[in-house]
Amino acid sequence: MRSFLEIKRHYNFTSEDEKRLSALAPVMVDKVDRVVNIIHDWIIQTDAAVKLFKNESIMNHIMNQVRNWFISLFSGRYDSVFYDYLIRIGQKHEKLELTLIS
Repeated sequence: MRSFLEIKRHYNFTSEDEKRLSALAPVMVDKVDRVVNIIHDWIIQTDAAVKLFKNESIMNHIMNQVRNWFISLFSGRYDSVFYDYLIRIGQKHEKLELTLIS
């Protein structure tokens, strides 16, 4: 598996990009509930939602995870810990055979 540093270099993701994203954090945190609601509304229209959201508790847990993920995008921490976090998200999606595109 490629290192996150290699991936950042490949996409020309610079420290300036990191600063720009983290500078957006106050705005994005302020808008997180709106973003999560939009994502929720989209997800529940997919075939995968029927399989995944067996009850309200599961849906709330997942949407809280979406909220955490969204906020993390503007955290300013784009290191191996962040990369591992993204990998774990992908692995969880893969384990659940989750395809949200209907």
